[in-house]
Amino acid sequence: MKYTTRAVSPIVATVILVIITTAAALLLWSWISGVISPPTSSVTNMDRLRITGIKLEAINGAKLIVYVHNMGNAPAEVLQLSIFDVNGNLVDTTTNIVVCSSNDNVCNDMNRVVAPNSIARIEWSMGDVSNRGYMYGYIYFVSIVTASGFETRSSFVWSIQT
Repeated sequence: MKYTTRAVSPIVATVILVIITTAAALLLWSWISGVISPPTSSVTNMDRLRITGIKLEAINGAKLIVYVHNMGNAPAEVLQLSIFDVNGNLVDTTTNIVVCSSNDNVCNDMNRVVAPNSIARIEWSMGDVSNRGYMYGYIYFVSIVTASGFETRSSFVWSIQT
């Protein structure tokens, strides 16, 4: 029986093995260097508010109380509180807000900061809202913007009959 196929020469086989070994070594090196090296960027000192509850009171005008949790590691200075309808149209906005720690009954009018990893309440004395277009039973969204540019939103139902 005579074979008609030819074998690969030892030189070609050696070159193929060197190429495969080099490729495997490069893949292993890139994987290990990615695992061992530190991340290229890290987030430090970031505020991150999450709305945990919304309460609407109708004593001497309307008062909106928003409970927030700063899950970040930096103080969050609240700049603005806005209310939008379900279509995204701005209904009302203010910068005249007070931030109180969750266990204080008396709030400091100058405080606008939520401490890191703490729960606080944001109060907005809205006054007379009869001419602002709020509809009883409708859903609205409250938006809070911090000095760092972070924004968080949550929905609530308007429960004051005007």
